Amino acid sequence: MDSAMKLERLRLLRNEINYEMNAEVSAAIYYFHGDAWHELDNQSSPSKQIQSNINKARENTNSEPFRPAKSKAAWFSCDEIDCVISLIFNIKPQKKTLDNFQTRLGNVARRAVNSYKVSYNQLTQLLARDSFRENLGKLIDWTSDVSVVSSETHDAAQDKTLAILALDIDYFKQVNDTYGHLYGDQVLKIFAIRLEQCAKSIAEKNETVEISIGHPSGEEFLISVSGCITKESIIEWANDFRTSICDEPLPSESEWKKLSEKEDLSPIIVPQLHERNVTTSIGVAFYNPIPKTITNENKIIAILEDADTALYRAKSSGRNQVIQFDEILDLCGRVLEHDQVTNVIAIDIGGNVGVLLGQEFKVFPPGYTGKRKFTVSDGRTTRTIGIYPRIELTTITVFNVQPELSFAYISDINKTATVIDSGSTLEAIPTGSIGHLLTNSSRYLPNSAEHVKVGDFAGLQGFIKDNLTSGNKIFSIVFRFSAAQVYLKKYGSAALNESLAKLFREVSGNFNVESNVGVLDSGSICVVGRDVHFSKSDLVRFFHALKSDFSELLLKIGVFCQSDIDSDNGSDLSGLEAEYSIEYSRYAASDHAANSNDEIVYFNHQIAVNILNSQRKLKAYKQGIADFESLKKIGVESTSLMNIAGLLYYSDGDFRTAADLFENAINNDPNNFILKTNFGTATYSISEFSRGLKVLNTLTDDEIIKAKDNHKYGYLMYALHLAKAKIMGLDEFNDGRFRVMSANVLAMDEYKDSPRVRDILYALKL
Repeated sequence: MDSAMKLERLRLLRNEINYEMNAEVSAAIYYFHGDAWHELDNQSSPSKQIQSNINKARENTNSEPFRPAKSKAAWFSCDEIDCVISLIFNIKPQKKTLDNFQTRLGNVARRAVNSYKVSYNQLTQLLARDSFRENLGKLIDWTSDVSVVSSETHDAAQDKTLAILALDIDYFKQVNDTYGHLYGDQVLKIFAIRLEQCAKSIAEKNETVEISIGHPSGEEFLISVSGCITKESIIEWANDFRTSICDEPLPSESEWKKLSEKEDLSPIIVPQLHERNVTTSIGVAFYNPIPKTITNENKIIAILEDADTALYRAKSSGRNQVIQFDEILDLCGRVLEHDQVTNVIAIDIGGNVGVLLGQEFKVFPPGYTGKRKFTVSDGRTTRTIGIYPRIELTTITVFNVQPELSFAYISDINKTATVIDSGSTLEAIPTGSIGHLLTNSSRYLPNSAEHVKVGDFAGLQGFIKDNLTSGNKIFSIVFRFSAAQVYLKKYGSAALNESLAKLFREVSGNFNVESNVGVLDSGSICVVGRDVHFSKSDLVRFFHALKSDFSELLLKIGVFCQSDIDSDNGSDLSGLEAEYSIEYSRYAASDHAANSNDEIVYFNHQIAVNILNSQRKLKAYKQGIADFESLKKIGVESTSLMNIAGLLYYSDGDFRTAADLFENAINNDPNNFILKTNFGTATYSISEFSRGLKVLNTLTDDEIIKAKDNHKYGYLMYALHLAKAKIMGLDEFNDGRFRVMSANVLAMDEYKDSPRVRDILYALKL
């Protein structure tokens, strides 16, 4: 760490020199490390002449620079940072010039030292709070420049990923109280050193990863991890950081010895080795690109708050563990109490982790989530013989959301008498893009704002049914606050409800002829009406009139018009049913509907494709799957949608469903080679090689060439199918294709050294 600290000071010194003197001189900086002199950021060793000049500059007792005869260079010893600076002038410098630069270099060095003190924690030499946040802002900019993900195939450039790890030393206050702050400081130093060593080990094995470590204050640490890497890798590395702390005493004997060599630690009473057990809890938050209208500062605040929330959950759940923010809502909620008189359930998660009004959860009794091991003991050894079963008690729906807790009621009408024990586990039911529709008004659900009734879906749907029965064509428009949750955190529920009430009044006033207006959920309003009264141009004018009133809430509009089905010349609206108009317009108003920043979106099949593609890009596979299943129920089906759904199921680990979806898509479009190579990828993963080859072998030679250029992963999968067929003696084996394709795969830079090609190499030897 001392070496890294010195290098950073030297780089700050170089920056200051370049800023002040770049137009006058060229500079080089030399430092001593490991029994030799080195030039900053230059791997080659200094020449003997340069080393001689360095030594002469260091030997000058009067602190004057060394100036070789007939040279335009001068060598200055810098005591503030313990280095030697070489300045090369345009002409041979005179003494007056050298004195001037000597003074200026002293000022520059002091500025560099002060800059370092501001930028780094002086105890651990890790990035200080402001420096870490500044670096995080740059990483957010880098991540927001989203890489292109293929919308049709498994091939994609690895997405950019950014995560923040918030760490806290468990029970650190007890360490300080028991052994004193001086000993506690040494624990912090070694804790920081181990984090740096672990980060270095990770970076050496993964060229694309960048890791920065910060120490804002006390026992709190922050780590940013970024690169073209998977979320799974980051979670694995988070556990590496955790085990680097807890796997051996901290500090170890060798670590304490090194600390003692640098300063006198004799006054400190050191605990016995077996008492130096230190653990850390870690909260992980991933950055998800959010609207460009959100400032970088708010993005920084949001991801740091999410990481801190995950850290709090890790500590409250037993410490010495890693918890992801995204998992808190899905898997980490617990029941606090169940009031059997009112049938109200209090749960320990709230708005801070994304709980929404109308959120649904499955409830599992303590220990019966399908994860707890069943162990037996004979008095000497304990062994696992199975796991406790997964038992679902009931389903609950949230009706009141607060920052750190929520209240719910049992929504399963067949299990309203169920008694729920404290500590029961919650599992969120995925909703997809359009959130929680409040389908009815009950005593548990408060009025959203003023006299606006929440849950008017039944009334809106009744209006549609009556008009369709009468032969009238209808439209549905959803007005949605896309930044409702950000606004809620910033201003509170009262302000959000007032905005919703204002929007309700404006919409009701504008659509007052043969229409019906209602509140769908905590952030959106729907109007349905006869489409003879609908005008696209009038809607645009109305939107622009509203936009300025709700600028922070980022108003979006989703539209579905029944008349568009009749005028559709192609197939982008085929199969859509007017009875689902509200659902279509809700999807059109969702964050993932448009490829651009369109604020008014008309629903069609392409919008559905956009939604699933967006979920896939964000790695929100379960949400994307929930969207697909919901869209399918309301008549939205297409070959493209089935293909993307197959990719989502595949990425989520359900290879068999993925294969079935690809197969159905092929039946719709038998000439699409991408569908066939995607199908082959899925069948390979479930070892159904004959099934895969029956489809892959129908590819023409031209299509195989296209696959090699446009879907290399699918091409590899076909070659692997053939390799397996040869090894297993399957009838579907095609020797000619195998020889050509195997040679091409082995020549591909992406795969020639991959463990996957072992089967190909083995099959070639048979």
